[in-house]
Amino acid sequence: MIWVAILALLAVVSVVILARRRTRAGGGGDETSAELEGWIVSAVERELGATLNVWGDDAHKTRLGKTLRGEPDMDLVSSIEEKVRAIDVEYVRYAHESDCAVKLSMRYENGDVRTAERRLALDAVPASVRRALTEGGATRAFRAWDFPWAR
Repeated sequence: MIWVAILALLAVVSVVILARRRTRAGGGGDETSAELEGWIVSAVERELGATLNVWGDDAHKTRLGKTLRGEPDMDLVSSIEEKVRAIDVEYVRYAHESDCAVKLSMRYENGDVRTAERRLALDAVPASVRRALTEGGATRAFRAWDFPWAR
């Protein structure tokens, strides 16, 4: 009887852990919007285009665009992974503002940091960020952004 209870408990714990992993991996369905994701991908594409020196070649620009939009080219992925350490997104909203500032920071392995900024309506930011900025009383929220092949 005890073994059955232990097995049932293990099954419940396993289901909870798997559900949490799926939520984190998929962002829980609320961690991005089309507008935000489009801006991030465009900013990363511009920066990487300059860093990888692909702007003179249409074929390389096309490969980079496809790679960042979910169709990874493994050679390009390797080059990007060698150069980029992390991409972070900072959201800033003050109580008197109806929108928020979004700052993308791309950190390179050599220590360089490149940034891009934009203002977005609150409904275009992830729901968890919106809750933190409106209900939680925070003025800043930070989230990591992963390349499509790392999600």
